[in-house]
Amino acid sequence: LEQVRKDYLEAILRFEARSASEILSRAAMLMEPTLFVFEVVLPILQETGDRVESETYTVAHEHLITHQMRGLLDTLLRLTSTQPGAPRVIVGTPEGSRHEFGALVGALLAAARGFEPVYLGQEVPVDALIKAVEQSRIDLVLLGLLHRGKPTEHKALKDSLQALSEVTEVWVGLPPDHPNMGQLAGVRYFDRFE
Repeated sequence: LEQVRKDYLEAILRFEARSASEILSRAAMLMEPTLFVFEVVLPILQETGDRVESETYTVAHEHLITHQMRGLLDTLLRLTSTQPGAPRVIVGTPEGSRHEFGALVGALLAAARGFEPVYLGQEVPVDALIKAVEQSRIDLVLLGLLHRGKPTEHKALKDSLQALSEVTEVWVGLPPDHPNMGQLAGVRYFDRFE
């Protein structure tokens, strides 16, 4: 798996998009989804951030990886079958949160654990989430957060989560040092994909 990651990142460095995509797709086909996420996807995303920070990669490299990962994870999510009657979970990011990889990975992990994810993508307004819960048989809402935002946004997010937790169970994945970590008693917080 280390070689898979290395080959992929080297192909990206040279902008060999087709080769990089084939490396990633081959690994996804041969691996169980959870293992693929933990051993390939997350380490590649971490390494990408490190390489952009050290200027080994440019934003163009990062965008190429983002495009490929999003497409592949979306495909894997659509191909993951769930049992009839499985608990349903709405997954996305709240309004103001454009980084969707955490939510997308969360949806794939939920599917691998027997949930039926309804993936809504990024920046979903809380009123739309509440309406979706009210109009369907949804067991919980899983939101991914990365953006730390401004102090005024923290209160707005807290108010949104409070409103949402009054109509369904809410789980939120975010970094451990996020200002909203543990702010509401009725919301379950996660800071690791495991």
